[in-house]
Amino acid sequence: MTMENPFVHYIDLLGVKHTKKYSGRVYNEHPFKNSLYAFSSLLFDYGVDNVTIQLLEEDKDIRKLEAPLVISLGFNIAIVSKIENGFVTYTTLNNIKSKSLIDTFNDLIKSLLLKQPYIEVDKSSSQILFGNKKANILITIFTNPHCTPCGRMHHKLKKFLKDANGKLCIQYIFASFGGEYDESSSFMIATYLDKTLNENCRIYHEWFTTGRANRFSFFKKYKDPMDGKCLNEFNKHNEWCEKAKLKATPTVLINGYQLPKNYQIEGIHFFTSIDFSKT
Repeated sequence: MTMENPFVHYIDLLGVKHTKKYSGRVYNEHPFKNSLYAFSSLLFDYGVDNVTIQLLEEDKDIRKLEAPLVISLGFNIAIVSKIENGFVTYTTLNNIKSKSLIDTFNDLIKSLLLKQPYIEVDKSSSQILFGNKKANILITIFTNPHCTPCGRMHHKLKKFLKDANGKLCIQYIFASFGGEYDESSSFMIATYLDKTLNENCRIYHEWFTTGRANRFSFFKKYKDPMDGKCLNEFNKHNEWCEKAKLKATPTVLINGYQLPKNYQIEGIHFFTSIDFSKT
């Protein structure tokens, strides 16, 4: 049996009286469908009280929860219909229906991620690194200094990095697509190589908040420290971009695996426990 509409499937499990056609339509028209927020807000509309919880890293035990429930897997969701006798029965957005051992349920997150397109990248691809440089999880952000969605992504990642407790390394690779904004990419790179980490965090935050709107004044304010080291790094970014052949910014990679369009960056904490060495 396929899950024609995840919200309809879930409220059927809850026994909520509704009209399938209408419920399916309001879910599909929700601007944040396929997210926990969409489920939560619509459930309240149907008079169903609900809460969102996050299992701590040291206590990710689904046995403590009561089915039916909706679980965010970062870029997918699972509707869990039953938890009993050491097994969890669930259906995902792409209609993967399974009955798995509870202790291996988190492997679903890894298997879904590893099905995404892979682009070769590592910490040598760009020196622009934030967080724990020794972390096993590398989140690469293919970004443009003048891209508005990239600015929003930067502000979200700032919070996630703080919440990650040293388990993530975030890498920026700048792209200007060979246009008039090459100078902005060069500035961001040169600033990172010249300043302290705290200074970089402050300047990057200011750039993505207001500075990019008047770049020449911003360059003058911080005295663009261009040198040969910066040029080498800038060329390295361009070479990676040519090989990767990515066109959209921001594009997010986790250890090289590209996240799909419906990925909810708010679920990024789920990937901190994935062991990519066991493929």
